[in-house]
Amino acid sequence: MNGRYIYNESLYKKLLDEKTVEISRTFFGKEYWGNKKNHGVIVAYDFIPVNKELKLLEVNTNVGIFKEYIPYFDFLALNKFCQKNKFNKVIGVVNEHWYNRGFGVRSSTPSKDFMRLLENMLSSSGIKFELFPAPRHPEPIPEIDTDEKTFVLRFSFDPESKIDELASDKSLFIDHIKKIGLSSLLPLSGDNLLNEKYGNSTFPDIVLKNPQLDNKRGVEFWKISEDKTKEFFKKRGIVSRLPQ
Repeated sequence: MNGRYIYNESLYKKLLDEKTVEISRTFFGKEYWGNKKNHGVIVAYDFIPVNKELKLLEVNTNVGIFKEYIPYFDFLALNKFCQKNKFNKVIGVVNEHWYNRGFGVRSSTPSKDFMRLLENMLSSSGIKFELFPAPRHPEPIPEIDTDEKTFVLRFSFDPESKIDELASDKSLFIDHIKKIGLSSLLPLSGDNLLNEKYGNSTFPDIVLKNPQLDNKRGVEFWKISEDKTKEFFKKRGIVSRLPQ
């Protein structure tokens, strides 16, 4: 195990907190929200830890929030945000089809347990919580009537949102990250991969991310061999070079 990286949980949590806020701040303003006021969207960023750094794999706005994810959601932070901005009502926008699914593998998202906890937490601070059903994709989300004391929290994909457009097109998102000066978060290019020599071991040489694929399907562990061409790696990003 000599030379292998040791996962530092506190370090990577700190980096996650910093980088998610840094990226999310770039989505403020009229360019992404138009004339909408007091609106927000649940966004998931996928990172992989790499030698005391983070590499960004993708972003999603069509996020599956199941019961087992409840411990990872900071209900208190949302509560403080609403109180600080004097909101007395929160409208949760959910995809009607996904939210009303059955149980088991095809369970609803966001989880009904999650939403009950959210409603109870807000209610304890005198904040009313309502659901707004969004239509099935690709229909756009209708305009929601609000006032200055209402916050709209979207849990569903909106085909008319520029943020969601970046989430659905990985190339656009990569361009955005470069534009805002966070290129160091992106995986390296695979163009020069075959110019290097690798050890003849059964342990994978690198972790790759295919930007055209979502979720776990897009993360690949590979040995570098002669049968792999530059064209194979061209549209993949090197997430990490693994020590032998």
